[in-house]
Amino acid sequence: MDSESGGGKTTLFIVVFFLCVISMLSGYFYYAMGSSEAEAQKKLADIQAKTARELADAKSAAEKDVNMSQEEAQKKVAEIQAKAAREMATVKSTAEKEVNTQKAITAAKEEMLKKAQARVDTELADAAKRVRAAKELQNQATAVAASADARKKEADEAMKKAKQTNDANAKKLAEEKKKIAADAAKKVATANAKAVAAANEAKKVAKKAVDLQARLNAADAKLRGKNFERSGKYAAVPGYYRTGATWAGDHFGISDPNWCRNRARQLGVASWGHRNASHPTTKYKNSCYFYKTAGKYDGDGNDDIHMVGCAFGGNPKTGCRNPVMGFVGWSYQAKIDFPHNDRWYQYHANGSYNRGRALNRCASDNGCVGVTCRGDGKQCWGKNKLLNRKGHNDRYTWITKKGWK
Repeated sequence: MDSESGGGKTTLFIVVFFLCVISMLSGYFYYAMGSSEAEAQKKLADIQAKTARELADAKSAAEKDVNMSQEEAQKKVAEIQAKAAREMATVKSTAEKEVNTQKAITAAKEEMLKKAQARVDTELADAAKRVRAAKELQNQATAVAASADARKKEADEAMKKAKQTNDANAKKLAEEKKKIAADAAKKVATANAKAVAAANEAKKVAKKAVDLQARLNAADAKLRGKNFERSGKYAAVPGYYRTGATWAGDHFGISDPNWCRNRARQLGVASWGHRNASHPTTKYKNSCYFYKTAGKYDGDGNDDIHMVGCAFGGNPKTGCRNPVMGFVGWSYQAKIDFPHNDRWYQYHANGSYNRGRALNRCASDNGCVGVTCRGDGKQCWGKNKLLNRKGHNDRYTWITKKGWK
């Protein structure tokens, strides 16, 4: 990585840190705007009350002073009213300036957030590219290892044949193959080292990019108000899709939005939503709702009941990622079963859908280590253990990474 690129990334980290710090003041700005208006209203009310008292005093004085003419009394009233008008104009002007200043500051920060988001998007794209490159190097390392194993096998067989025949030429050929196998073995170590280094670097870059995005999301949520901040804890936005989404049903009696997200993953849908206990309809209080597909949605800062988020990553504002059936790494075992370790069972007439849903269900279930399905996919069993391994012509098993540990 060149120095210019490194400097750019350092600048980005500083910008994001600055945004996160100033976003902590955003609540104050919204409060201050409301407070300025409230304070202005109070001052105006005080001026009106004061003016009413002064007018009442002037009227009382005029009634008592028999020498005061009507013209003088009207002049006194006009002075009181003019003074009140000046004071009220000053209060209004001051309040408007404060609110406009605070709005300008907020708008400037929003613009900074947009620019920082563009930079973070670049970081995320670079991280994804590095992950793909690391996987390719891992595949290459696997291929090199397989080739080295084949060369060694050839060398062993050639040496065995040479010893049996005591043929000088055969021995010479065997030695050459042995040397080739040794060189191939050295390449394995080099390829593995490159693959490991690339994987570690990709993981490091990806973590930084994800952390940056999380901090930006938090800053943006803080800046946009309490409902965005509330939903931002779940990587969601307040409100619900009015258009651009395909409905996928409800689930009632759930107070934790995290449950809705995990269920959406199990179902293989793009987006999840949650309604809190403030919903006016009893049936919908504390419930989940789902969207099979979902477009971009900026959120509704005035909605303190609903929130929507993405099941497989992304953010409603920029778009949810497409559902990924079986979104963890799996090891596939054809015609293999692990009987009597069933955690759960599910059936669906659409075998392809049922299989994908079972994989997502297992991926969201901390106690699930694998899934075994019938050949047509209509029946699937989640496994809590991988014992009693046996062959079966009509069983296919997917094992999670944790299942191998």
